[in-house]
Amino acid sequence: MATANGAVFPFGSAVSFGSLPSSGVTPAFPIISIVPTNTGHGYWLIGADGGLFAYGDAPFQGSLPGIGVHVNNIVGAVPTG
Repeated sequence: MATANGAVFPFGSAVSFGSLPSSGVTPAFPIISIVPTNTGHGYWLIGADGGLFAYGDAPFQGSLPGIGVHVNNIVGAVPTG
């Protein structure tokens, strides 16, 4: 489970690979989704502005703010592959 400020709370056998507060990062927009990697050894936190934060074995693949796209209404994300 992820909170709007990017804190991650694992339940059951899930593992936390990090979170925004533990990294000292305060997101500019709320986190709206946590997407697991297909290995189960990492995840991405997705912000309402399209910001992407990678943890564990999740590779950072860019973000909307990073390419100059400015939105604030992203509502979800799904894994691929």
